[in-house]
Amino acid sequence: MSGRSISSISSNPSTLWSGVVSSSLRLSTSVADICSHIKSIPDAHLHPIKEIVVREEEDGVRHEFLLLRLAQPTEEELWMRLERKGPTSIRAFMSTKWEANDTATFSGERDSLLEGAKSVEKTRIIFYAPPSLKDLLCVLETLTDESKSYRLLSENCYFFASVVAENLCGLAKSAECTEPLRWLDLGSEVRQKIRQKIASCKTHSVHHFDADLGSGVAGQGADQFMLPPPPYLPQRPPLPPRGPPPPLPPRGHRRTTATTAPGPAAFPHARTAT
Repeated sequence: MSGRSISSISSNPSTLWSGVVSSSLRLSTSVADICSHIKSIPDAHLHPIKEIVVREEEDGVRHEFLLLRLAQPTEEELWMRLERKGPTSIRAFMSTKWEANDTATFSGERDSLLEGAKSVEKTRIIFYAPPSLKDLLCVLETLTDESKSYRLLSENCYFFASVVAENLCGLAKSAECTEPLRWLDLGSEVRQKIRQKIASCKTHSVHHFDADLGSGVAGQGADQFMLPPPPYLPQRPPLPPRGPPPPLPPRGHRRTTATTAPGPAAFPHARTAT
């Protein structure tokens, strides 16, 4: 089924779910629009992000994108495709930068978001204490504020996907990656600003989400915490403890290396001069 714009459906926060859950319908929108939609969901902090899949297209420029598996407190699930699209013409490629085209596409079926160019999975992130839609809002708003342009060699699709995955991993209290995250050095200056901005704001995680479902009490279990140091970045091993320095020789003493000349026993067949 062809995609539709999210602006064409009702502003009721639940309409997005009911329109695509358990169907192959695709709804497409800009990242700015989806941020506005998340703000209209009163319990967005109770909507967990259960999984992120990083995929790369096999042909052409090997475009990279994310698939996010989202859930409602009622356990209904929805898939979101997040990506930064590049220019579509050769002439546009001649420019060093242009306005970023960050998009989000929703569907109740994952495979419907994979139609078109063939792609392969590069890594999968499974959350056990997952971040929430509120965390996603924080990451996307910060990213779009700090990176407004598509730059061919830095702020491209790889940059976009890695920034979202990296920071959602940092906001999760427990996660497992099948393969290490890639492209963490792209756009280093802008990336560092994004990390610092996210670390300075309080966010909401879905803490003990299963317990919340069992109790049926909305809002309990969601807490606020600061962004911890990313555990998936390479860490320099600690230096070994330094022992006491060796004692200095007495003044006037000349350090020598004692050697012992081999005696006759070392050469039993040698003749001795007489």
